[in-house]
Amino acid sequence: MKVSLSGSSGLIGGALLEYYLKQGHEVAALTRGDFVKGVDHLSEIIKDSEVVVHLAGAPVVKRWTDFNKEQIWQSRIETTGMLVEAMKRSAPSVFLCASAVGIYQPYELSSEEQPSYGSGFLADVCKNWEMAANEANEFTRVVNLRLGVVLHPSRGALASVVVPFRWGLGGRVGNGKQPFPWIHVDDVVAAVDFLANSTLQGPVNLVSPGQVNSDGFSKCLASVLHRPAWFPVPVLVLRLLYGEGASALLATPFVKPGRLLENGFQFKFPNLNGALAHLLKKKEDPD
Repeated sequence: MKVSLSGSSGLIGGALLEYYLKQGHEVAALTRGDFVKGVDHLSEIIKDSEVVVHLAGAPVVKRWTDFNKEQIWQSRIETTGMLVEAMKRSAPSVFLCASAVGIYQPYELSSEEQPSYGSGFLADVCKNWEMAANEANEFTRVVNLRLGVVLHPSRGALASVVVPFRWGLGGRVGNGKQPFPWIHVDDVVAAVDFLANSTLQGPVNLVSPGQVNSDGFSKCLASVLHRPAWFPVPVLVLRLLYGEGASALLATPFVKPGRLLENGFQFKFPNLNGALAHLLKKKEDPD
């Protein structure tokens, strides 16, 4: 099977690339340069692909200057539109396109069947991202991967906080009440493969069923590391660092992985304690 994959140098894309290669599949890794070269070039690369997975996108946790907002927007919506145009010529079996739980209303509980949609920049990005991907519904099955915070042993959110926690300097973010919609990277890879081989289409929440808030995450991480969690990160510090972009860390929703569970997907790491224990052990012993 041939798989076309954008964002293969990223946290999720790298894990998916490794998985597909181990399975013996042919993988066409789409780079930023491929998008610069245009739709005709993309069409040639993805030709004969049965599965197209689009994960590319500029980092969201940063200061949202006008320039950075434009980068966040273009790297998602415009590249998705280009891929849809390119796919019209070969019509793969399925198009799995990243989205995010940032589409939902902060602090409220949402599932795919009972969503509470948010407003503001991040929600607008997600909505337009999915609209761009859904243009491909005319000729293929489209799955919108609404991703939560993906936990990886050496990259992303976990890697950024584990060092201060190891030194006993960790703690909750703000008051700790904001949701922390997480998922283990291995479950993301398994879920993408599950969805590629299913008949599901439309939005699918990629979060673990064992959801916690920021305080719960901090206490669990501290417990796994056998360290205290006494040093909260004040909201003011995040606002000074990221400005409006701090909302990506503070204004988060509670999310249920309804469609995955209803359709028989088995999470390998459904609870946070087991996920963190596995990830931290994997970081110390990669083999």
